[in-house]
Amino acid sequence: MFSANLKAALFATLSAAAVVKAYNGTATLGFFPDIQNCFCGPFNGPYAVAIPTDIAAAEGKICCNSQIKFEYGGKTTTAVFSGFYDSNPGNDLQDCALSPLPFAALAGHPWDVYLEGVTWEFM
Repeated sequence: MFSANLKAALFATLSAAAVVKAYNGTATLGFFPDIQNCFCGPFNGPYAVAIPTDIAAAEGKICCNSQIKFEYGGKTTTAVFSGFYDSNPGNDLQDCALSPLPFAALAGHPWDVYLEGVTWEFM
């Protein structure tokens, strides 16, 4: 009924549409003075994250409305995109800054302040 070429093209299109863009970088505990907040309302509560400006722009994500999932060392948590964190502008880094509760959900020890190799993606 369908040609092999049409089936292959359809499969490739559907496969590409299902790909989720994941990022990998260092998560830093806390929001610092160099973080640009989005002026979100209090609904973000204690689960907030600041991400690189260029990634937010490339993804077309809106501050205060986008959920992000984080994975590290077999642990998973989520946070709301609440600010911009450019740890080293111009270096294509995929680092983020997490508020204390989502950071603690991923950290292995209470003295951790940086987690290298955190994978994160928009939900």
